[in-house]
Amino acid sequence: MPRSSSTQSQSQPGRRRRGAPAEGEEEEEVNMTSEEEATATQGTKGMSEEVLKKKAAKLIRLAFASELNKKPLKRADVSTTLKQPANHFPVVLSKAQETLKKVFGMELVELKQKYKAGDDLREIERQHDEAVASQTAEATQATQKKGKGRRRQDSEDESEESEEEVVEKKKKKGKAGPSTGLFILRSILAPKLVNQMADPQPIPVEHPVQDEEPDNGALLDWQNGDSTQSGHIALLGIRTIILCLVMSNGRVMTDEQLKLFLRRLSLEEDTVLPYHSRTSPNTTPLTLQKYLDLLDRQHYLQKVRIPNPAALDSPSIEWRWGQRQVEFSEQAAATFIENVMFHGREEDAPAPGRRRAGANDGVLDIAEQKKRMRKNLERAVGGDLTG
Repeated sequence: MPRSSSTQSQSQPGRRRRGAPAEGEEEEEVNMTSEEEATATQGTKGMSEEVLKKKAAKLIRLAFASELNKKPLKRADVSTTLKQPANHFPVVLSKAQETLKKVFGMELVELKQKYKAGDDLREIERQHDEAVASQTAEATQATQKKGKGRRRQDSEDESEESEEEVVEKKKKKGKAGPSTGLFILRSILAPKLVNQMADPQPIPVEHPVQDEEPDNGALLDWQNGDSTQSGHIALLGIRTIILCLVMSNGRVMTDEQLKLFLRRLSLEEDTVLPYHSRTSPNTTPLTLQKYLDLLDRQHYLQKVRIPNPAALDSPSIEWRWGQRQVEFSEQAAATFIENVMFHGREEDAPAPGRRRAGANDGVLDIAEQKKRMRKNLERAVGGDLTG
């Protein structure tokens, strides 16, 4: 008894009857689509696009919460909170960076390691830049397709690596470098755009609410910079001056030197700074000394205690350029100094204390003075200004 066509079809699934509908072609298209999907997820450590987006969104929320309190975001905490292996971090970070840059005009940057006595600061910065470039290349390679049908599979051991195992592996390979695993948010908006966004433009209100502070209309309100005690704009100005003083002194200054300079601004050690952020729950005014210690905890400054052989109970104090130089760089500090020194002066005006004279009598114009000032700052920090 001859077999039915249906039986033949079941016994030979790889063959398609002549003249039948193109079901096999549809199956072939589905198979190709699955292969493409596998190729598309090869650089996402096996995560689907939807899972990757959710993890990146969680990372962004963690970053904003940390920055609001002026605390760096720890890579180990991210892996723990997101419940993911440590080696997934570069891929999630790369996806989060895309959203931060496109939507918020910000980016996550890694803090540099703390300096120690006798360290070559320029060598540390060079090693840090190399480590950052290596991490960027790793994240880029992880998200690239390796070609159709060439799917890289992560082994079971690799997918379950902890943060400590990843660091140990990099140490063995000699690629760990000076990575700190600490990240902060930094704006990538152009300075001119930031200035325009911070320009107060009050919106007229017909019926203002009683006892409610009016909105100044600025897109960026510096009064609400963060929720810490140091969020007030006046404290931001004091912080900028302190950082510029430390940088222009070779990025390190003794406690006595720093307070001597600040005394010229009528800022003594016990001077009360009557400012606080409107969004901070702590409204207790800071003294200058407490403010310096707060800048140390926020990584803007680094407080170093140096043992004093003559008095072991009272070590000497040094203030160093902090890890947040990725936020406020040497170039930014130089620009601030330049704006203070040359604000309101015409480009063709003679130098202070000199009368206007001919072009060949040694009088420096403003442009030449700015150039000389930059060279002096470069000489103070020991090389080109970073940032």
